[in-house]
Amino acid sequence: MNDSVAGRWNGDDASPAQPLYPRIFEEQLVLLDRIAGLEAQLGELTRQADQTPSELLSAEQRVIEMQSSFAWRLGNALTHPRRVLRRLVLRRTARR
Repeated sequence: MNDSVAGRWNGDDASPAQPLYPRIFEEQLVLLDRIAGLEAQLGELTRQADQTPSELLSAEQRVIEMQSSFAWRLGNALTHPRRVLRRLVLRRTARR
């Protein structure tokens, strides 16, 4: 009467369900990667916030100098023809 001596059941129900552990570990690794990225962003923002007012003024002056350069203006004209055409039209109408 004891069939357990004959062996284990070999049907579909015999194999245990896949454990959730590999998926949980993968999700944890994804979250840890996200945390590391956010910490890096926070560090960058903190470093930028630590600039003194004189450093900020210097950076603003460099931006103004760059935007007033011939190369900047030429690049702007080449990349934004609609704005250039509008300025030309406005100049011609202002002369009349």
